[in-house]
Amino acid sequence: MKKTLIFLHKWLGVGLALLFAMWFASGIVMYYVPFPSLTQGERLAGMQPLRAQAPCCLTAQDASARAGVRFSEARLGMLGDRPVWRLLGADKRWVGVDAASGAALAPLTDAEAAAVAQRCSGRRALHVKRLERDQWTVAQGYNPHRPLVRVEMEGTDGLAV
Repeated sequence: MKKTLIFLHKWLGVGLALLFAMWFASGIVMYYVPFPSLTQGERLAGMQPLRAQAPCCLTAQDASARAGVRFSEARLGMLGDRPVWRLLGADKRWVGVDAASGAALAPLTDAEAAAVAQRCSGRRALHVKRLERDQWTVAQGYNPHRPLVRVEMEGTDGLAV
């Protein structure tokens, strides 16, 4: 019985040591290999140029007052053919506000999200899925953007925007 226990102890130790070594090595890889992301150039290439002729846009303060949103950060951009303010509200969520009228915008529908992804990628959208978290978006830095929309694109390279 004693020899059997020594044998099991030795080989379980060897197996677990190999498992822990592999776990340690994969942790090193995960530390140095970043999550998939767009470069600044790719992100800017996918954005529409700002087309805002005067008198087009309210200031961020006026737009937020009309929409009833207190904000800590504001970004002016395009949504389709109209300029919009994207305001980071007090609840740490982004809110879209029409830059001309100050009306709060509803979240994108699945069809609108697919159209944005198609315009940015140049590919046809196949499937749209709303999600709170997945393997790539567990970090709290994504919380202001939740719920997220995953759009699977045409092609064999696994691209999802």
